[in-house]
Amino acid sequence: MGAKWPSEPPVLSDGVVMLRTPHESDIEDITAGAQDPDVQKFTMVPRPYLRAHAEEFVEAHNAGAWGMVGPRLGHQGAQPRLNAAFVITGIDGDFRGVIGLHDVDPNGATGEVGYWLAPQARGVGSMSRALGLVLAWAFNEVGLTSVQWNAAQENVASWLVAQRHGFVVTGVTTCGRPGDVPLEAWAAALTRERFSAPVV
Repeated sequence: MGAKWPSEPPVLSDGVVMLRTPHESDIEDITAGAQDPDVQKFTMVPRPYLRAHAEEFVEAHNAGAWGMVGPRLGHQGAQPRLNAAFVITGIDGDFRGVIGLHDVDPNGATGEVGYWLAPQARGVGSMSRALGLVLAWAFNEVGLTSVQWNAAQENVASWLVAQRHGFVVTGVTTCGRPGDVPLEAWAAALTRERFSAPVV
């Protein structure tokens, strides 16, 4: 049984954080947040990160682009995969970061999650809440059977968030941009059966 991709993008909230598709009004905040050294070290955002990159991100992932498919990440010419990106805000609308469910295989009902927080939003549980919301949506609404997560072993904060939701390490790999020194990384997975209610 494959994934059931919704025809309209959801707005997800637990009363403390809200997840929605990116708007043009987010461009400045995304640009600023992506300047953070940890975001540039541990994610695949362009480096240097320019305002034009945020504009391209918003154009590719706004509500009007919902449901559009692209090639599997990192696999030129491969089967198209679905991607969903959400801006994380507080209930009052303050920008906190970005989280995405990407490389979704609609036939195999699998996908991968990735995320980053702006420096000012760290340490208050925002990403744990956001990840819980995305996982609940992915498993209960989209119908995925498993979600993958990968991150550098140095990125302890990211691992603690994933671990809190039940992800289990399945192997050791490497990550990083072409030309950079590869970083030792964890590969982990979470199945629908192991997932429980969001834990903050």
